[in-house]
Amino acid sequence: MLDDLAAVDWAALTHRHGPAADVPDLLRAVAEGDSDALDALEEDLVCAADGVYPATTQAVPFLIRILDVAAAETGAVLGTLSRMLSGGRHAHEPDAAPATRAAVVAGLPSYLRLLAAHPDEQVRSAAAYLIGELGPDVAGGASATLRQASVVDRAEVVRAAAVRALASRGETADDRLADPSPMVRLVAAMALSGADPAAPLPGPVVQILERDALAARDVIARTQDADRPLTWVLEELAPRYDLQVRLVTGWLRHPSAEVRRAAGSAVSTPLRAWPPAAALLAGPLAEALDDPDEQVRAEAADRLASAGAAAGLTAEPSP
Repeated sequence: MLDDLAAVDWAALTHRHGPAADVPDLLRAVAEGDSDALDALEEDLVCAADGVYPATTQAVPFLIRILDVAAAETGAVLGTLSRMLSGGRHAHEPDAAPATRAAVVAGLPSYLRLLAAHPDEQVRSAAAYLIGELGPDVAGGASATLRQASVVDRAEVVRAAAVRALASRGETADDRLADPSPMVRLVAAMALSGADPAAPLPGPVVQILERDALAARDVIARTQDADRPLTWVLEELAPRYDLQVRLVTGWLRHPSAEVRRAAGSAVSTPLRAWPPAAALLAGPLAEALDDPDEQVRAEAADRLASAGAAAGLTAEPSP
């Protein structure tokens, strides 16, 4: 599958650390399932500062082929391709950006097949994410396959990933507001929220956000690399800052101390982004100064202090 690696003059290409002569050996190791080699390859080929390189473009077709190698870590390779796509929005050498993007887009049939049929839900989720990142200009059955996955896939994480991918393509999945999974309902509500941030959200959609953000916390933490799931929810809802305030106010008054602690951390999201939030949240935060949970009281005091004069309160928790 990689027999033609030598057909590329890798030494004449460059990556982050200079000549790319090491890329063929790294690609072979990636095909054998070597995660360290994949990390090294990504470090060579994608840089946050410079983007992608000429060697990145040439490596992409081989990575797409590696997706079909049984020993490879397919989900991780899809993640690397996603980051190459993101890095391809700018480049160390200007021609490398559009060329890398075109190379990743060319793998769409492989991503669609993995989403539809791979036995590992993490791979299917990663494939959905990458398809979404390709953007609305890429057709080739992308939307139809994502919609199919959002309905029929047996794993809630895959259905949720498909809904989020549709949102990345500028599409909503309103039928998934009735999905049996709180996570899928939540991301469907988020997609509707983001489709037109200036339009009022229907009451039932707001109710889904209020209810299912809490019910989906564990899935969010597991699938979104989010150690603070409620903060992740609020960030996803920007720029609906009034909705952020509404949600976090309810969480600060929740019967569960665990939820109130998470809310105490999440409240900084609207406070940082929206000046009116300080005055709107002053009352709920003042109430939290008397919370029976010590951590909640401390979080409330910190947030009131950071809110400053707009809150109009002193941040002294009760003994």
